[in-house]
Amino acid sequence: MDQQTLIYRLNQAFPEGLTIQELVQTSSNSPSQIQDLILEAKNLGFPLVTGDKQVFLAHPLYSQAGIEAHFSPDFSLPIQLEEVTDSTNTLARQAANHVQEATAFMAYSQRAGVGRLNRPWQSPMGKSLSLSLLLPDFPKDLPVYLLSQITAASLCQSLDPYLDNLGIKWPNDLIANQRKIAGILPIFDQDETGRSYVILGIGLNLFQDLEDFPKDLQDKAGSLKMAVGFEIDIDQLLAKLIEDLVRAIQAFKDRQDGQAFLAICREKSLLIGKEVLSYEGDKPARQVKVLDIASNGGLKVKDLKSGQEEVLLSSEISIRTQYGHYI
Repeated sequence: MDQQTLIYRLNQAFPEGLTIQELVQTSSNSPSQIQDLILEAKNLGFPLVTGDKQVFLAHPLYSQAGIEAHFSPDFSLPIQLEEVTDSTNTLARQAANHVQEATAFMAYSQRAGVGRLNRPWQSPMGKSLSLSLLLPDFPKDLPVYLLSQITAASLCQSLDPYLDNLGIKWPNDLIANQRKIAGILPIFDQDETGRSYVILGIGLNLFQDLEDFPKDLQDKAGSLKMAVGFEIDIDQLLAKLIEDLVRAIQAFKDRQDGQAFLAICREKSLLIGKEVLSYEGDKPARQVKVLDIASNGGLKVKDLKSGQEEVLLSSEISIRTQYGHYI
């Protein structure tokens, strides 16, 4: 038994725990080896609680074996799950030169995770999903902002059964109950041979409490636990989320048509019809009215001062409300 098998077994038993003897009986480990595994996991920061000869999880925790067990029979995807890493995007970049198929790189915690505009992404041990999906041989002419919308639409479809009031704050945030629970960061690049690839970074807040977020984010950030508690089979949810996303991207690659996904983004948009401030680099903020999501995934707006209509691209702007706060 290794660390991930231990987590898998404990998650299967959640909210109950397992005794050392029960763990020994289903492994080739001795009692002292099991105790060493438990101590190592606790030292890494995993939410393990021990007492009365039992060990159990303080909250559900996904595992590679648990996720793979919930994939459809006709679906498979290589997964590399790390306990701690600097960044799953870095893992994906390092693998891009030799990986020939879509691969998921995941970590229970990141030391240096970043989101859009290089903002830090908080990922406390075992309380969030840090996922980088490496997609080799990706079309070079696909707009990165359209991929963001396809991803947002797919995530919404996967999470909708669990969350009320789930919406998309263009270009890359998912908002539930007025709190950000997920962010998306697509990166286009080339390997050493010039072959194009995409790394699709996704951060999803799972089991954070309010105090797990920095004070400056506590009025904006949320998690699945804050929204719905522990009533989630986390392995089943993440398996569906990952499988749905890979299938959505493959369908887009095959048909080169993202309009069905854009329709979901329009339906779920938190911005369409609203007047907001547009921040573009170091330029002064402009007040604009959001009209639509354009066919290329950009944001169609009307400048309220000049009356001019234009399409803004996600790589160039940050949208805030007229009060200066993020939506």
